[in-house]
Amino acid sequence: MRTHCFFLFVLCFVLFSNAQITEKVNMETGILTTVTGEQIAFRDLTWLDDKAYYVNAKTSENEDLFDNSIQSMEEVPSDDPRYIAIAPPLPQRESSDDDIRYKSDYPEGVYVTREDFINKKPTKKDVIFKSLYGLTKKVIEPGEEDNCFIFTLDNKKLKKVFAVSKNGNLYFNVKAILKNNEKDKSQESDFPNSYTRVILGGNNYLFMKTALANTWRKSFGYGLGGVVGGTIASTADREKGVVWDFKNQRFDIFKNCNDFNKFLQSINFNKEISCGSDAKHGYLQFSSTQRILNEIK
Repeated sequence: MRTHCFFLFVLCFVLFSNAQITEKVNMETGILTTVTGEQIAFRDLTWLDDKAYYVNAKTSENEDLFDNSIQSMEEVPSDDPRYIAIAPPLPQRESSDDDIRYKSDYPEGVYVTREDFINKKPTKKDVIFKSLYGLTKKVIEPGEEDNCFIFTLDNKKLKKVFAVSKNGNLYFNVKAILKNNEKDKSQESDFPNSYTRVILGGNNYLFMKTALANTWRKSFGYGLGGVVGGTIASTADREKGVVWDFKNQRFDIFKNCNDFNKFLQSINFNKEISCGSDAKHGYLQFSSTQRILNEIK
C-alpha cells in the first residue's frame, strides 16, 4: 500500500513538475488551464506573491490558485467563442421572492465591538466600499458585491471592527468571524480584513458566505512543497457558509453539506439537505439551502 501511494506521489510530481507560470501578468479577462487540465474563464485576475486571485466567469465566485497549480494562461476577450464556451452568459429571468436579499434594520455606522453590535450602538463614520479582487480596487456601492474591502475617507483599510451597516446592507469583518467562532478554530482567510455581506437573515440567524481554508490542510500543502503541495494548499481555500447565531451570540462556520446537516440536527430541525450532488463542493449551492434557511432564520 505504501509503495502504491509513493508511486502515485512521484507520478503526480513528474507530470506537474514543469507546469508553472513564469510570467505573472494581471489580466482583465482570459482563460487559464490548471495542471489537472481544467479550463477556467476568468475576469479581473491579479497576482499577489505566488498566488493568482480572480473571479470565475462561470460561477461569478472569487477564487485563487498558486502559480504552480496553473499550467498555462492566456488573455482572451469576454466575447471570444472559446471564453463563451466555458462561461456562457446566464439567461435573464424574472425575479422572485427567493431572489430578495436581506435588508438590515441595524442603524448605519461602524460596530467596533461585538457588544456594540448586540446593543445596536454604532459609531458614525463615513466609509468607502471597494472590490476585493481586480487590477485596481474599484469603488463599489454597498451591496454591489458580497465580499469586499471597506476603507475610511483617508483611503485606509477599516480594521479591528466587528461589523458595518450601510444602506440596508450588513457586512461582518472576516477576522471578527474567525475570532468569534467557538466550534472551529482551524479556519483562516487570505483576506482577514475583508468583509462579507449578510445575504439572508431573520430573528434567529444571519447567513453569509466567504472563502476560508483549513489551517492544517494549507500548512500540509506548504510543507509538502513543489507542485503537488501547492495544489493541495490552493484547493484548501473555498467558499463556506457562516451564520451569526443571535441566541448564542456567536458565529458558526459550515465547511460542507454534512456540517450543515449536523447544525440542523443540533437545533432540532427535522429536515436536511441531500449531500449527494453537493458533497464534493460543500453545501454552498445557495439554491439547495435557501428554503431551509428561510424556515429557520
